[in-house]
Parts: sequence; C-alpha cells; structure tokens
Amino acid sequence: MTPCATPIPQRRVTIAIADLRRGGAQRVAAWLAGALVERGHAVTLLLLGGPEQEQAFAVHPEVRLVHADILWFSRGLRRLPDFFLRLAHIRRAVRESQPQALLCFLDFVNVRVLTACLGLCLPTAVCERIDPRLDPLPLVWRAARRLLYPLAQALVIQTEGLRAAWPARWNPRLRIISNPVRRLKACGSVALPPHTILSVARLDTQKGLNLLIRAFAHIAKEQNAHLVLAGSGPLRDELSALAASLGVGERVQLPGAIEDVGAWLEAAEIFVLSSHYEGQPNALAEAMAAGLPVVTTDTPGARSLVRHGENGLVVPRGDVAALASAMRTLLTEPDKAAALGRAAQDMATELSEECILGQWTALVEELAGQPGADSGS
Repeated sequence: MTPCATPIPQRRVTIAIADLRRGGAQRVAAWLAGALVERGHAVTLLLLGGPEQEQAFAVHPEVRLVHADILWFSRGLRRLPDFFLRLAHIRRAVRESQPQALLCFLDFVNVRVLTACLGLCLPTAVCERIDPRLDPLPLVWRAARRLLYPLAQALVIQTEGLRAAWPARWNPRLRIISNPVRRLKACGSVALPPHTILSVARLDTQKGLNLLIRAFAHIAKEQNAHLVLAGSGPLRDELSALAASLGVGERVQLPGAIEDVGAWLEAAEIFVLSSHYEGQPNALAEAMAAGLPVVTTDTPGARSLVRHGENGLVVPRGDVAALASAMRTLLTEPDKAAALGRAAQDMATELSEECILGQWTALVEELAGQPGADSGS
C-alpha cells in the first residue's frame, strides 16, 4: 500500500497580464491558470485589456476571467487623471480577487500592477520574459522597473543565462522557471515544397526576419529552397518587399498566423530562429520537440535550449553569412540534420509541463507563506 500524498492546500492565485493575444507569455499565462485550477487552486486571470481584444488562447472554464479594461488611449489634459484612473481600476480588480499569490507577466504589466497595489502588502512575483539589456523599453519605464521590482517577493526569469542581466543585489529574489514545452500534434496536413525552411515568429524588429531573408537569398536557388515566415505583425509588407527586391519573392511565403503549428512543423525540413533577443522562445522549443533540426541566433534564451553541434546549430546574432552557412549545412547534410533533430527531442522531456508546473506550484506556496498573504481577504 502506497502512502497517501500530502494534500496541497488551496490557494487564491491572481495572474495578471495585458491580454491573451498571440505570444509566448500569453500562452504560458493561460496554461498556468488552467493547470493551477486543476491542482485545486482558485485562480483569477486578470487581463488589463477589454473583452473586445483578440483572445488566441483558451481559458479553463473554472478560471475566473476579469478584464480591467485600462488599455485605452489618452491625450492632452486627460493623461494624468486617466493614469490614476487606470491604477484605481487595477487596484480594485486585484483586491476583489483577494490573492494569496499575485503573479504578473511582462514589464509594462509588472510596473502598473506594482504601482496600483502600493500599500496592499500582497505577496507578488513579477515575471520577465526577455533580456532587459536588449529590450528597448522607454527610459521612464526602465527607471520605474528599477524602483518597483524590489517591492516584489520574487522575480521570475526563464534561464540561468539571464541572471547576470539583473542587479546582483536582486539575486536572492530571482527564481528560474523555464517555459513548458509542448509536443504539438498535427490536426491536419500541410503541403510544402521540398527543402522548406520554417520560422514561426511575430513579424517585428525583434525577430530579425530581414536578416533571415537576406541569408536565405544566399542559398535559395543553389538549394532549390523555400522559406515560410509564419506569423503576423507590422513588418509583413516590408519583409515581402525585401524578398522581392532580393529576387526570392516567389520562394518566400508569409501565410500569417497559423493555427495548426504541428502540421507545419511536420511538413518543414528545418526550423530557424533569427531573433536579436529572446527570453526562452516557445516556437524554437516546439520545433525541437517535434524533432526538427534547428538553427538559432545566439541569445541567452536560445542557448538554454540549444547546444551547438549537439542538438542544433547556433550562430552569432546579426551574422547573415553564418546564418546562411548553417542553413546550407542542414539542407546538404541530411544525416547530420536527422541526428540533430533526434537529439533535440530529448530537451522536451526535461521541460515537460508537469515538471514546470511543479516549479510554479512551489513559487505559489512560497508566496502564500509570506506575511500579508491574506491581507487582501
């Protein structure tokens, strides 16, 4: 007879994030809310946006979903009173949820929630998703982050490599929790030409997709290769024009945001991440879990997943020639590519959802044991 497991006490947990639009932090927040509910906790998911905003991720039916609805635009003399009105909306929503543990995702949300909750003494963890040294955050927000983050009981980062990005005096508060890795199942099928290179990313400056197109142009015709840039974002037209100007417009597809990511991963030959900076990239992890050979630029987040030459290839950020060479290697050496793809799958076991949920649950227990954990009730 096996001994009974120690029951996990139910905690009131509030997770704050701007919205549930497509993004790595949004996916983790929605998953975490549902996973904690299934562990017996009472979870409120506080979105700073309104109900009219896009919701790309499903929310567990037992999660209490609340919209603070503060992301409106202010101008002129309305800016200052609206600033305080927004803080009041957030403060009221947080207090109503009576959290024993408050988890905030992304810098703008972290700063707003910490400011709104001044004096409430709520046990709080702020979660950062990228390298702050490379994040183009406005000066006033960087100053607010330095001032307010020490008020939180924990600062959650995704990789050990990001520890050095934060002041040494914050080390006792740092907690490292990686993104959980999903093994995506294809719901259907996608027909792609042979030698298709896939990148799944938001079409913005951070992702370095202009560099990827330039690197692709070096090898496209010699390898009879094709490139798919799956995602939405403000640079779509610019990237399309760049591909055309380099003579590879007919070989570059921009299908927009894709739903059945698993099917695209099954159909592609290699996966490439060309970002200038990342926290811990979900798309890269999912490609590795699917067994695709991967090429990534050298960011701390990617380095936490890819060991160069063992389970993928790592190239310097911004190096078009190196990126082209790595893609050429994987396209021309199928045995090496297959070996890297098999090795990449091992990473998914280390970062399973069950393992990562255990780390979040431990953090919730740590916060719930802090003085003030019941001050909102």
